[in-house]
Amino acid sequence: MQRKIAMEERKLIVAQRKLESIRLLTELFLRAKLEKQHQDLQQRILELEREKERQLEEEERKKGIEKRKLKESESKKARQLKRKEVRLRRRLLRNWKQTQGNSKDRSDRRQMRSAIVKAEEEVTDSPPTKLQSVVASIPRYWTPQEYFYWMQEHYPYHW
Repeated sequence: MQRKIAMEERKLIVAQRKLESIRLLTELFLRAKLEKQHQDLQQRILELEREKERQLEEEERKKGIEKRKLKESESKKARQLKRKEVRLRRRLLRNWKQTQGNSKDRSDRRQMRSAIVKAEEEVTDSPPTKLQSVVASIPRYWTPQEYFYWMQEHYPYHW
Protein backbone atom coordinates (compact mmCIF):
# COMPACT_ATOMS: atom_id res chain seq x y z
CA MET A 1 0.00 0.00 0.00
CA GLN A 2 2.84 2.37 0.85
CA ARG A 3 4.18 1.71 -2.56
CA LYS A 4 0.90 2.51 -4.20
CA ILE A 5 0.64 5.72 -2.24
CA ALA A 6 4.20 6.62 -3.18
CA MET A 7 3.43 5.83 -6.83
CA GLU A 8 0.30 7.90 -6.72
CA GLU A 9 2.16 10.79 -5.13
CA ARG A 10 4.84 10.45 -7.77
CA LYS A 11 2.21 10.57 -10.53
CA LEU A 12 0.63 13.60 -8.86
CA ILE A 13 3.96 15.42 -8.72
CA VAL A 14 4.65 14.63 -12.40
CA ALA A 15 1.16 15.82 -13.38
CA GLN A 16 1.66 19.02 -11.36
CA ARG A 17 5.02 19.62 -13.07
CA LYS A 18 3.45 19.09 -16.50
CA LEU A 19 0.65 21.48 -15.61
CA GLU A 20 3.17 24.06 -14.36
CA SER A 21 5.19 23.62 -17.59
CA ILE A 22 2.07 24.22 -19.66
CA ARG A 23 1.25 27.34 -17.62
CA LEU A 24 4.83 28.64 -18.00
CA LEU A 25 4.81 27.98 -21.76
CA THR A 26 1.44 29.73 -22.08
CA GLU A 27 2.80 32.75 -20.20
CA LEU A 28 5.98 32.72 -22.30
CA PHE A 29 4.03 32.62 -25.57
CA LEU A 30 1.72 35.37 -24.34
CA ARG A 31 4.70 37.59 -23.50
CA ALA A 32 6.30 36.84 -26.89
CA LYS A 33 3.02 37.72 -28.60
CA LEU A 34 2.79 41.01 -26.68
CA GLU A 35 6.42 41.85 -27.51
CA LYS A 36 5.77 41.18 -31.20
CA GLN A 37 2.67 43.38 -31.12
CA HIS A 38 4.66 46.12 -29.42
CA GLN A 39 7.40 45.92 -32.07
CA ASP A 40 4.80 46.00 -34.85
CA LEU A 41 3.17 49.04 -33.26
CA GLN A 42 6.53 50.82 -32.98
CA GLN A 43 7.28 50.01 -36.62
CA ARG A 44 3.88 51.36 -37.70
CA ILE A 45 4.43 54.57 -35.72
CA LEU A 46 7.82 55.00 -37.36
CA GLU A 47 6.32 54.46 -40.81
CA LEU A 48 3.56 57.02 -40.09
CA GLU A 49 6.14 59.57 -38.95
CA ARG A 50 8.17 59.03 -42.13
CA GLU A 51 5.02 59.40 -44.25
CA LYS A 52 4.15 62.63 -42.44
CA GLU A 53 7.68 63.99 -43.03
CA ARG A 54 7.45 63.04 -46.70
CA GLN A 55 4.11 64.83 -47.03
CA LEU A 56 5.52 67.94 -45.34
CA GLU A 57 8.49 67.92 -47.70
CA GLU A 58 6.13 67.56 -50.65
CA GLU A 59 4.06 70.52 -49.42
CA GLU A 60 7.23 72.61 -48.98
CA ARG A 61 8.33 71.70 -52.50
CA LYS A 62 4.93 72.69 -53.92
CA LYS A 63 5.01 75.99 -52.00
CA GLY A 64 8.47 76.66 -53.39
CA ILE A 65 7.26 75.99 -56.91
CA GLU A 66 4.27 78.30 -56.39
CA LYS A 67 6.51 81.06 -55.01
CA ARG A 68 8.86 80.67 -57.97
CA LYS A 69 5.95 80.87 -60.40
CA LEU A 70 4.62 83.95 -58.63
CA LYS A 71 8.02 85.64 -58.79
CA GLU A 72 8.32 84.75 -62.46
CA SER A 73 4.89 86.20 -63.22
CA GLU A 74 5.71 89.34 -61.24
CA SER A 75 8.98 89.81 -63.07
CA LYS A 76 7.21 89.19 -66.37
CA LYS A 77 4.63 91.83 -65.45
CA ALA A 78 7.43 94.24 -64.49
CA ARG A 79 9.17 93.65 -67.84
CA GLN A 80 5.89 94.26 -69.67
CA LEU A 81 5.35 97.49 -67.75
CA LYS A 82 8.90 98.58 -68.50
CA ARG A 83 8.37 97.92 -72.23
CA LYS A 84 5.09 99.83 -72.10
CA GLU A 85 6.83 102.72 -70.36
CA VAL A 86 9.53 102.79 -73.04
CA ARG A 87 6.89 102.75 -75.79
CA LEU A 88 5.04 105.62 -74.15
CA ARG A 89 8.25 107.61 -73.74
CA ARG A 90 9.02 107.11 -77.42
CA ARG A 91 5.50 108.10 -78.38
CA LEU A 92 5.76 111.24 -76.26
CA LEU A 93 9.10 112.10 -77.83
CA ARG A 94 7.71 111.49 -81.31
CA ASN A 95 4.69 113.67 -80.56
CA TRP A 96 6.96 116.33 -79.18
CA LYS A 97 9.15 116.26 -82.29
CA GLN A 98 6.07 116.47 -84.53
CA THR A 99 4.72 119.49 -82.68
CA GLN A 100 8.10 121.13 -82.07
CA GLY A 101 7.83 123.48 -85.05
CA ASN A 102 4.70 125.29 -83.93
CA SER A 103 4.84 124.75 -80.16
CA LYS A 104 4.42 128.45 -79.40
CA ASP A 105 0.72 128.22 -80.00
CA ARG A 106 -1.50 127.57 -76.95
CA SER A 107 -3.63 125.03 -78.77
CA ASP A 108 -0.55 122.94 -79.52
CA ARG A 109 0.39 123.03 -75.87
CA ARG A 110 -3.10 121.89 -74.96
CA GLN A 111 -2.91 119.07 -77.50
CA MET A 112 0.46 118.01 -76.15
CA ARG A 113 -0.87 118.07 -72.60
CA SER A 114 -3.93 116.06 -73.62
CA ALA A 115 -1.66 113.53 -75.36
CA ILE A 116 0.36 113.26 -72.17
CA VAL A 117 -2.80 112.86 -70.09
CA LYS A 118 -4.06 110.22 -72.53
CA ALA A 119 -0.77 108.34 -72.26
CA GLU A 120 -1.02 108.65 -68.50
CA GLU A 121 -4.53 107.19 -68.52
CA GLU A 122 -3.30 104.18 -70.47
CA VAL A 123 -0.91 103.39 -67.68
CA THR A 124 -3.31 103.97 -64.76
CA ASP A 125 -4.19 100.27 -64.59
CA SER A 126 -0.62 99.46 -63.62
CA PRO A 127 1.26 100.56 -60.51
CA PRO A 128 2.87 104.03 -60.75
CA THR A 129 6.00 104.15 -62.85
CA LYS A 130 8.66 106.78 -63.34
CA LEU A 131 6.88 107.92 -66.47
CA GLN A 132 3.65 108.56 -64.60
CA SER A 133 5.43 110.53 -61.92
CA VAL A 134 7.27 112.53 -64.58
CA VAL A 135 4.08 113.22 -66.53
CA ALA A 136 2.26 114.22 -63.37
CA SER A 137 4.98 116.71 -62.45
CA ILE A 138 4.88 118.57 -65.81
CA PRO A 139 3.26 121.98 -65.40
CA ARG A 140 0.56 122.79 -67.93
CA TYR A 141 2.40 125.85 -69.23
CA TRP A 142 5.56 124.06 -70.40
CA THR A 143 6.24 123.89 -74.07
CA PRO A 144 7.31 120.56 -75.54
CA GLN A 145 10.82 121.91 -75.99
CA GLU A 146 11.03 122.91 -72.33
CA TYR A 147 9.71 119.53 -71.40
CA PHE A 148 12.32 117.83 -73.56
CA TYR A 149 15.15 119.80 -71.94
CA TRP A 150 13.75 119.06 -68.50
CA MET A 151 13.64 115.34 -69.29
CA GLN A 152 17.22 115.42 -70.56
CA GLU A 153 18.30 117.14 -67.38
CA HIS A 154 16.53 114.77 -64.99
CA TYR A 155 16.86 111.54 -66.98
CA PRO A 156 19.97 111.97 -69.12
CA TYR A 157 20.47 108.27 -69.90
CA HIS A 158 16.95 107.65 -71.17
CA TRP A 159 17.26 109.84 -74.26
